[in-house]
Amino acid sequence: MKVGDLVRFSDGYTLENSLARYRTKGVIISFDEDDDPIVFWFDPSFFGQPEANFRRHIEMLSEC
Repeated sequence: MKVGDLVRFSDGYTLENSLARYRTKGVIISFDEDDDPIVFWFDPSFFGQPEANFRRHIEMLSEC
């Protein structure tokens, strides 16, 4: 996982009960002090708000 990778959120829950339905595409823009990715989400609900996410909740769609 590195800056520029295209990712999606995946927490293991069904889409109806998960934030994954809102976070289908994002780009890693940096990493926090725990080395967890900070993702810029493209979904309108989160657009423009970079967000730190646990590494285990991020699934890579495409490498940079």
